[in-house]
Amino acid sequence: MLDRVTITGADDSTDPLEMLDLALAYPWLEFGILVSASREGSPRYPSRGWCAELARVNRMGRMRLSMHVCGRWARELFLGDLDWTELPPIRYTVPRIQVNGKADPKAVFPLGAYSDTQIIVQYPSAREYMTTSRSYGMDCVPLLDASGGAGRVEREWTDLPGLGYVGYAGGIGPDNVADAVKQISEMRSGPFWIDMESGVRDEMDRLDMRKVGRVLDICEGIFNRPAFDEMMTRAEQKVVARVKV
Repeated sequence: MLDRVTITGADDSTDPLEMLDLALAYPWLEFGILVSASREGSPRYPSRGWCAELARVNRMGRMRLSMHVCGRWARELFLGDLDWTELPPIRYTVPRIQVNGKADPKAVFPLGAYSDTQIIVQYPSAREYMTTSRSYGMDCVPLLDASGGAGRVEREWTDLPGLGYVGYAGGIGPDNVADAVKQISEMRSGPFWIDMESGVRDEMDRLDMRKVGRVLDICEGIFNRPAFDEMMTRAEQKVVARVKV
């Protein structure tokens, strides 16, 4: 069952207050914040000042946030060499950290460093790292995304039934999110989340809040559908009972 929708790539062109408004309206919404040592302040990668403002707006913790670590920082995190103080100020406010990229064969699990944090890794490129971290009791979960954030519709998706929580991405946007969720729901037996990045951007590579709004409206219907179906079933049962009488 779908239980979270992640919108990735808010940057300096995105209003944190508008993000907060959406988060309050859609409690299952998560914003994925991309961080990179070399790309801060460029499209999709917010500046340090913007991250500080986001942390201020979210000081009450009303927004679901995840930090998506890229480039050198991701490689250093995989190897246990990351200087945590280099990262933007949102580093202390996120319950989920996604490490983008393929884990080096020498990758080590930073034991104890993230005991209260869910770590997301790209599957299957970081499968070995995920297996090792889980063996140490870490909450490490996979994201299946063959497109790597490029927005290509690449659906090498599977259920991964032995894992309690799985993420899916790859070319999802307002025009196909309903079909994507349907496809995953027919395949996946456990809870899952979806993540979208390129599919909700405009021609200037800015997060397009109109597209985001369309996605959220569609997903709101998906989240409410089980309750609607249950209500209709109860109503049908009442009709049948009256007919029998």
